[in-house]
Amino acid sequence: MNSRTSPGVLMLIGGATAEDTDVIFDELIAHAGNEHSRIGVVSAAGDNPRKDADEAIALLTARGAKTEWIPVTSSDLGSGDDPRHAAHARAMSGYLLTGGDQCRYIESMIAPDGRDGAVLASIRRRVAEGAPLAGGSAGMQILAGHNMITRGRSYPALLDGSRPGRFDTDETLGHWPAGGFGFVTSGLVDTHFDARGRHGRSIRLAADTGHARVYGVGEDTALVVTGAGTTSESMRVLGSTGVSILDLRSARAGEVDGHWSIQGVKWSYLTDGDTYAPTEWRVTKGAARFPVTPDDRRPRSASTDIFSPYALLDTALDLAAAGAAAETTGTTLEQHPPFVVTLTKNPQFTPYSANGASATSFTDLSLDICCGFGSTRGRSKQGDGLNHAQGNPDRTTHGESPTPACPGTPSLGKDGVMSANTSRRYPPELRERAVRMVAEVREDHGSDWAWPRWLRIGTTETLRKGGASG
Repeated sequence: MNSRTSPGVLMLIGGATAEDTDVIFDELIAHAGNEHSRIGVVSAAGDNPRKDADEAIALLTARGAKTEWIPVTSSDLGSGDDPRHAAHARAMSGYLLTGGDQCRYIESMIAPDGRDGAVLASIRRRVAEGAPLAGGSAGMQILAGHNMITRGRSYPALLDGSRPGRFDTDETLGHWPAGGFGFVTSGLVDTHFDARGRHGRSIRLAADTGHARVYGVGEDTALVVTGAGTTSESMRVLGSTGVSILDLRSARAGEVDGHWSIQGVKWSYLTDGDTYAPTEWRVTKGAARFPVTPDDRRPRSASTDIFSPYALLDTALDLAAAGAAAETTGTTLEQHPPFVVTLTKNPQFTPYSANGASATSFTDLSLDICCGFGSTRGRSKQGDGLNHAQGNPDRTTHGESPTPACPGTPSLGKDGVMSANTSRRYPPELRERAVRMVAEVREDHGSDWAWPRWLRIGTTETLRKGGASG
């Protein structure tokens, strides 16, 4: 059995891992002991836990790992506290949590009073001793700290905000204030990120609950975390797509014409081999990444369904390669009201290439979201402070007086995010961009109802909405 005393690595797998993707599974097996590995599969989140476990066991066994099911299920609520299963879990050298609905992990592995069930306690102890813990989709989401996402998609999230709890609809952005298992605490985490257009929902939840950072992990990709929760915490991207890091430290949230908006989110998109130091907020690019010399062109036509699969990422990479433009925009498919996403190259923005030609990743792209109803009748109203303590006992306000800010900007708290009970007027240029974007698209396509015909081939309604659990 592994006798190390340093914490085991965490592998945050964004979901939809290809069966022929050896790199992620091989890394899990290596950390678990290679030929001496004994990996426990926990599949309590699934509709059919036994079937999900069998599939995971087949994948790992084919790669040489001894793999066993730890039979905790939400249908047997005592199973997560069963001493036999806890002893079984203690005997493992690594763990894989499979996908489904992350709330089932809470039901089956956390007691009503919030304490760890016996199986989770065993896993937590073994991870502290050095065993690796991997989770895919819902199995990744459950590793989160406070305000774990339970469900929701981006457009309703921007329109209505978040609510604590578990809901049976993707039209409500739900979160669990107490969080998941609490292994990842340096930021919110989200899964299937680009494939399901989840940027909007994660930004809204981070702003609502006072989180300054989001880790959005793409499909067939893992964020490998070493030293989680320590001052030496470090992260590395592994896989075929990438990881978005959203930095809200200087973001400013408010209202435009009665609808929520935000400015100044910094977005970095990292790919295989890139690393990140959370305590320093520092990105280090992999050895095979080179700065891009942009083409002398403007971006392609703006997306009219910016939260459809890969639309926002494609828009950002296109802007990165377009040297004749400093910004681009995209709108939501939904038009009552429309939201406009504006991407801007700020002075720190740098695009990178893995193939010496097109941009494949970038750092420090500025992201703004505002309502596209362009009436000048409205004023910005009282904003949602980014350091609200909603459901987050680690971020409380103690009646501190906000530091005075420049005219026309919100007051900023000590941590650089917007304090509660502030108000602001959005700059005219941001409002004008939003109005112009919506007007131009409507003119080109005739009406709001014509827009669905412009969805790209292969995009299904289910994927476009992108709000299911996991």
